[in-house]
Formats: sequence, structure tokens, C-alpha cells
Amino acid sequence: MVTIHMGLALLIVAMLLYAVDRAQAQDEPVVAIRHQIAATNGLKAVLWIGIIVTFGQIVLGTQVREQVDIVSAAANYANRASWVAQLGSSFTTHRAFSIAVTVLVLYTVYELWSLGPYLRRLAQGMVAMLVLEVLAGLVLAYGALPPAVQPVHLTLATILFGLQFLGLLAVGRLGVKPEIGVPTRSAHGVVA
Repeated sequence: MVTIHMGLALLIVAMLLYAVDRAQAQDEPVVAIRHQIAATNGLKAVLWIGIIVTFGQIVLGTQVREQVDIVSAAANYANRASWVAQLGSSFTTHRAFSIAVTVLVLYTVYELWSLGPYLRRLAQGMVAMLVLEVLAGLVLAYGALPPAVQPVHLTLATILFGLQFLGLLAVGRLGVKPEIGVPTRSAHGVVA
């Protein structure tokens, strides 16, 4: 049940980010350089793959959390240090998937870096969230699942997902010409 709830929560996060992005994009001029436009199709595909893998990783993480509940109840909530060893395949799959998330995020950051200051800031945010996320995961795996780190781990993953989605929206705007009749910031100060 937690897994379904988390999946729907991530979809809501994506919809809210989309709505905010669309509202703000109407006020911003779109400036694109020819090499940026050429790079966007492949980058969009990588971002979509990264978003899907991160989504899957979060869903796997909620399954690991459900498994922790089962293991902890079976152990009468004692001997916390042994719980990770009893988690089974959901944990090992979650840990293995973290490598895929890391590779995809780092490649995305590499590609976003040269596409302007906004995308560079998103890339920096992705790296920060990835590093903190991995550190939180290591603390959970090797520190007997401290309760305070569990929501931090999930929150960082959700922020990473959101940053990836914002990156996808921003890359999608590269090369798109503003509609005629829609004022941009630069047009607000012009008097005819």
C-alpha cells in the first residue's frame, strides 16, 4: 500500500512542477543556440530514462521499507543491526539500482552543464541530492537503519526526482520559439 501511495505522490509532484513551470515559462524569453537544439533530443531521452529509473528506485525503496517492517516485527523490534541482512532481494535490487541512478544522473549533469545557467543550477542540485542520497543510503545500510535517516533518504530521492523532471521541462523548452503576441520580459519595457 505504501508503494502505491508513493508512486501517486511522485506523479502529483511531477504535475505540480509542470504547472509551476508552465506558468513561469510564459514570462521568460526562450533563447537557444543551434548546438543546444541539436543536443536536446538525445538529452530528453536520457532525462526520461533517468526519471523512470529514479521513480522505479523510489518504488523499490518503499518495498524495502515494507520488508523492514516485516523483519522488525518478526524480531520483536530487537537486534536492529541484523535487519539489513534479512531483507532479501528487494534490498539487493534497490542497492544495485542505485548504480544505474548514479550513472544516469552524472551523465545528465555532464550534458546539462553547458546549456546555460538555469540548467547548470539544476545540474548542481542533482549532484548535491545524489551525494546526500548515497550518503543517507550508506548510513541506513551500514548503520542499522537509524529511524531519523529513513525519511531523509526518501525526501532526498523525491527532490532528485523533481530536479530531473524540471530538467526535462527546461530542455524541452530549448529551441521553442515564443508564441506571437505573448509578451516576454524583454518586451515589457518597450514602448511603441
